[in-house]
Amino acid sequence: ATARMIRNDLGEQKLEQIRRDKGCSVVVGKDKWAKNQTIFYVVGFGEDKLADCIASHFPVVAKRINEEDKEIIEATVYQADLNYDLKAEVLGQLGLELRVPGDFKKAKNNTQLDAIWLRRDVRDAHIGIIVHKRPYTSKKQLSKAGMKEIINELGTMVSSWIVDSKMRVDDVNLPMFVETTSLDNKYAVVGRGIWEMDNDFKGGPFVCYEILDEKNGQLYVLYGYVFAPGEDKRNYLQEVEHIIRTAKIPELPKAVEAQDQ
Repeated sequence: ATARMIRNDLGEQKLEQIRRDKGCSVVVGKDKWAKNQTIFYVVGFGEDKLADCIASHFPVVAKRINEEDKEIIEATVYQADLNYDLKAEVLGQLGLELRVPGDFKKAKNNTQLDAIWLRRDVRDAHIGIIVHKRPYTSKKQLSKAGMKEIINELGTMVSSWIVDSKMRVDDVNLPMFVETTSLDNKYAVVGRGIWEMDNDFKGGPFVCYEILDEKNGQLYVLYGYVFAPGEDKRNYLQEVEHIIRTAKIPELPKAVEAQDQ
């Protein structure tokens, strides 16, 4: 049924052009079933071509979707205004400006890890963001393996009622996708995948940003996850990423910089 719809919408001539060109493509459509609607047709001739197309075009498609929904997400996320106390705590401890929504609470502050776990409960679900800072020591920290290692370390902060349970990356059932980007005009790496709970039957999607503050030799990590069994997790994950992308590394006053040197 899906293949038939795509053939009807795009036409045989367009599909033949895609087949002869690279064998895969993403075509954007508008307002098929509703006003102000955007549709992405992902076309691949063969399973391998389709998988390659999804992997290579995902960043662009995700960015376009988030931009289309940005105003709605902003209104939803900050309908309870800001949690000014948590905003100040993140800034004071980690030196990072983050617009923490008013309905978020502090789940845990691990001073040994230099990480603050923020959380919002929604009915039988919850979303969480762990904000963390560490010295930047090598490029490995910005690799897929390096990010996974950091996420698993931060995941020890999150547990269920089961003894010895902790959160970790599940890249067996779904590979973790990592790409470079920029945030607050700084080099950043973003990873997406799914998490699971050791010794428990829980899991869900996550998004993780690493922001490089090369000037001050620091690496900021914002790890956001969703736990919403039986619910559509897309909107929750969009909200998490929207919050993460408000992160800013404030410039130190020149007088302070001079004292530190």
